[in-house]
Amino acid sequence: AGWADDKGNFESPHSPTGPLPKEWARFIGMNMNGNHVVLAHTAPGGGRVLDHPWAIPTRDSSVILRQVAATAPKTELKCLAAELPSHGRIEVVDGTTVATSSDGKSVSAVLFTGRCSLGLEGGTRVVVTLPVAESPYQFRLGFWTGPAGGLAEAIKAFQGWQPRDLDDLRRPGPIRWNKKIETDLQTGLVEGSFVLDTFQLPYENPWNALFFVSGVDFLPDGRVVICTAHGDVWTCREA
Repeated sequence: AGWADDKGNFESPHSPTGPLPKEWARFIGMNMNGNHVVLAHTAPGGGRVLDHPWAIPTRDSSVILRQVAATAPKTELKCLAAELPSHGRIEVVDGTTVATSSDGKSVSAVLFTGRCSLGLEGGTRVVVTLPVAESPYQFRLGFWTGPAGGLAEAIKAFQGWQPRDLDDLRRPGPIRWNKKIETDLQTGLVEGSFVLDTFQLPYENPWNALFFVSGVDFLPDGRVVICTAHGDVWTCREA
């Protein structure tokens, strides 16, 4: 999902491979806590947005969930939740706003609860609108596709999911990789004023953890700290 610019436009004139202007949106970071992930970014106007994805299995499919928390907007914000495959309609089922489209055999549905509003633009574009407010917004979205007979179960699963404290999930969680890994340090072979030592990253490890290193630092006790693009932080020391 994306946020419309300050004029309400979702389409960007910028290259799809390039970043958006920082006034429009800026990625802050990603936090991991157990099996939970929280993405943080800004919305137009500079407000902070936290986005927590999750999934609940159902008999025929799964409900993909998003819990979103946004600071009080100074201007009206519009969030593109989804594009329905065909012309849709909106109804309220037991307090949950449901946008659906159907081809006669299967149904695509967007489920919504929150203090803001869910609407359709152009018949297929599902949009969440956040009016100017003095207090933060929280809303939940659910995405489900399956046979028409399974929609009621998907709505029930969505309604039964309990929101999490996103600020709490951003705090350090339990250790994910609790077994020590030994690797080799290849010392420099060239003598002189500049010597290059090579630390062999453990690409092969018991958890198949990926080592896309995004930062390295050193602690006062001599340990090396390595962080990865996937949110892991490793500490290393001489064995």
